[in-house]
Amino acid sequence: MSRAALEDFLASPLARFESWRTPDGDSPQGEFLRAAATHRRRVFRSGNRVGKTTAGAVDTLLHLLGWHPWGDKRTPSRWWAAGLDWEFGVGQVLWPAVRELLPMDQVRTIAWYRRAEPSIPLSIMFRNGSQLDFKSSDAGRRKFQGANLDGVWLDEEHPADVVEEARARLLKNKGFMTVTLTPIQRMRWVQDLEREEGTKIVRASMLDAAKAGLLDEEEVRRFAASLPERQRRVRVFGDFVALEGQVYPELTRETHSARPTRVNGVGSGSQLICQGKAIAPWPLPPEWPRWAAIDWGYANPTAVVIAAADPHKGRLIIERCYYSPGIRASAWAKLLQRRLPRLRVPLISDHDAQARAECEAGGVATIRADKDVEKGIEAVHRMIADKLADDRPALVFAIDEQQLDKQLGRCDAEKVLWEGELYHYTAARDGRPDPRDAPVKRDDHALDALRYLVNGWQRSAGGPPRPPRIRDRKEQRDDDDADMLAWPKGGF
Repeated sequence: MSRAALEDFLASPLARFESWRTPDGDSPQGEFLRAAATHRRRVFRSGNRVGKTTAGAVDTLLHLLGWHPWGDKRTPSRWWAAGLDWEFGVGQVLWPAVRELLPMDQVRTIAWYRRAEPSIPLSIMFRNGSQLDFKSSDAGRRKFQGANLDGVWLDEEHPADVVEEARARLLKNKGFMTVTLTPIQRMRWVQDLEREEGTKIVRASMLDAAKAGLLDEEEVRRFAASLPERQRRVRVFGDFVALEGQVYPELTRETHSARPTRVNGVGSGSQLICQGKAIAPWPLPPEWPRWAAIDWGYANPTAVVIAAADPHKGRLIIERCYYSPGIRASAWAKLLQRRLPRLRVPLISDHDAQARAECEAGGVATIRADKDVEKGIEAVHRMIADKLADDRPALVFAIDEQQLDKQLGRCDAEKVLWEGELYHYTAARDGRPDPRDAPVKRDDHALDALRYLVNGWQRSAGGPPRPPRIRDRKEQRDDDDADMLAWPKGGF
């Protein structure tokens, strides 16, 4: 840094920033800033009120002004700072954090989304030619297209498609991606990003901040004691846990995913490993019984889930999932003719009459799925919770990044597991009637197909346990007639 730049820095509000330290000398904010020297991707994941947004603002402004002790000093540079929405995410979180640290003598102009208080900026142009644009993820992924950037700062958990677009903006300039968040929604992309080689993860809890004097420790302990355990782990410690309201709270990647070992770098001839133990050969033997189910979509993705049943242990292994929007049913029929294994029963299908007709005209036989949501959730939940004699789950998801389809992309069970981790019930709100006790209809296309498949598989095995109830003769006849139409004799 030149002498003139150093003098400008020392005269700015940024020079007065001091990262907090625990009594043991740890400084999460300092660790986050120093990591810019070695990592292009950094995640500051923490509990609430520990200064993660402030750290993001300091880091972003230092880069833009060329004053960063550990990051790039090249200027001019262009960054985006993105909140979840304009009014709160930008107006009440990002902008106050930036404004408090902003050296106005280095600013050339500010363009405004709303200039009157409470003000919200659109962009800041600096005298050195750098530019900071503010973005709102509720505007959708299209607003995150078209620019080559030196850095993107995402505050909190943005939709996955917005994150994908933001990352694409960094490719040409090999830019920085910084994320500051409390993992309230447990979004899959955050966990995937943290697992990527080269990502730096910085952690901090409210108790750490309280011990450093940033928060009142007694207040933090009272707040923590007022929360249920899972919410306490998220809001106080910034942990990834299933929150209340999850449809499948027992479902975890650590417990229910299985990965193949590699022999000479390929999966052929290897074993499928779940929780450190081999549970099946990989690829799965072709003679094992297969089931498949489809949930139709066009604007939303169509999801085709394929499973194999281990005839020796009784385990159901979700082997593949084809998942894509924008494909008509007639085209899916051609695709599936070459991709579906030999099935024990015809493709278990959503009740879309036109889609089924087009599919069958294309040579793929279907049967109607049992679409009872509660019964399907109970069936899947029962399998997730059940363990077999080898102390491994009865339902397992095969994760293999090498399962790639030239037309449909990655086709292992990743999408099914990803949706399962996010699947949740509608939350109650103060002053409003209790919501209907049903899952939120979002990112559930593969899960709908999974419900159809598990119901069909359990039916072939004699059916799930059901409580006895009295039924009249007409109801019994109607059910018997439906069974005869939907399920071919000898199909099992």
